[in-house]
Amino acid sequence: MSFAAATLARQGRKPFALLALVFAMILPASTAAAQDEGFFLAGRLDGGYVFAEGNDSVYFTAVTDFGYRPRGGEGLGAALGLDVRQLDASVLGEYQLNGFYPVLTYENYLGTISVGNPRSVTDRGYGADFSFAHSAFMDQKIALSFGSLVQKATLDGDQSYGIRYDGGFADALVGLSIHRADRAGSPVTTQAIAFSLPVTGDSVEEGLSLFGGAERYSGNGKARIGYTLGAMLRNTKLSGALRYRKTLLAPGTHIYEGRMEYRISDRLMLGLTLAHESRPGDSSDHFGIGAQYTIIENGYLRGSLLKEADTDRPALDLSVGFRF
Repeated sequence: MSFAAATLARQGRKPFALLALVFAMILPASTAAAQDEGFFLAGRLDGGYVFAEGNDSVYFTAVTDFGYRPRGGEGLGAALGLDVRQLDASVLGEYQLNGFYPVLTYENYLGTISVGNPRSVTDRGYGADFSFAHSAFMDQKIALSFGSLVQKATLDGDQSYGIRYDGGFADALVGLSIHRADRAGSPVTTQAIAFSLPVTGDSVEEGLSLFGGAERYSGNGKARIGYTLGAMLRNTKLSGALRYRKTLLAPGTHIYEGRMEYRISDRLMLGLTLAHESRPGDSSDHFGIGAQYTIIENGYLRGSLLKEADTDRPALDLSVGFRF
């Protein structure tokens, strides 16, 4: 795959996908219970195997948040976010990246303020969350290549801290975050904003909605900005999204994506994704088609065929996952 990759800190450890997924599958269904107040656990685990010509890969992803929300919707809380990305590939090599996002929170009718090392608003909470043709492997590659500088600094083990605000105005959801991180011994700062705006429905979970975000980086005598704009349509059977990205981590790179999901039954969904990546002096096209089958409550199996325009044969991604 030629999606521009972020520089990865590598360690000689084998992925623990099987162990983690077995543990996830035996979590009681109550783990995913209502999370409006009190203790909560939210996120997903995915692990799988990619069959590719000359470059088979084993991977694991965990993106979770555990914490406490104040009862009654007002007061102090706390949360710990975990981000684990692992890959063991015959050609790409191995990496194991672990990131932690500890925060203290204060919530009232105006919104929620998180202090510590919150996730950037451009990484989570706003916009289309459709998978790349139900391929957790491609989702991991895209997150590492085109995620925020905050995520990259955290996964690289650099010290990062900041403040984040999540709130709403009328029907719109709005987020702001500011971070400071030490990169190679030099301080850098980022400012980010993101929004989701329903157009035809009462919330972004139904009907047509717009979303977007921007992240500005400054430090080491440099400054640049990346941003995202898109539209999403959700209904009972058919959902889709269009998205444009100008990436911060890969200057001069632009991504155009179209994603569609069709729900055949309560258990089975099909997914289709087309993407065009434009880089300085080069470009590439990516295609994926896949399916997700729910085997138990919140547990699923996935299969995807992934094709890059200049490759002879598609890769096959088979995975198992759990959402809570």
